[in-house]
Amino acid sequence: MKEILKIIPILLYTIVGIISMIMAVKNLSSNKFLPFHEKVAKKPWDEIDNPIKLVILTFMRLTVIGNCKCTKSVNKNVSKFSKINFRFSEQI
Repeated sequence: MKEILKIIPILLYTIVGIISMIMAVKNLSSNKFLPFHEKVAKKPWDEIDNPIKLVILTFMRLTVIGNCKCTKSVNKNVSKFSKINFRFSEQI
């Protein structure tokens, strides 16, 4: 049972990391809004001015960089936590 409890957080963080990477590739490869962005903006991509398009695409790419950094940081912390938790459970 203890082994399963150790694996669950690692599995969940791995799933989140995979989803983040999929979205990162999708954001990096797109040259326009994603469909849910158009719903929020209430404007199709073609109606937006070019300078604003540049700003939006820049923010989308900056978000990718932030997600990659966060995913890397979380994975480091999870592995540290797993080691600490494992040592603690050995002492009990």
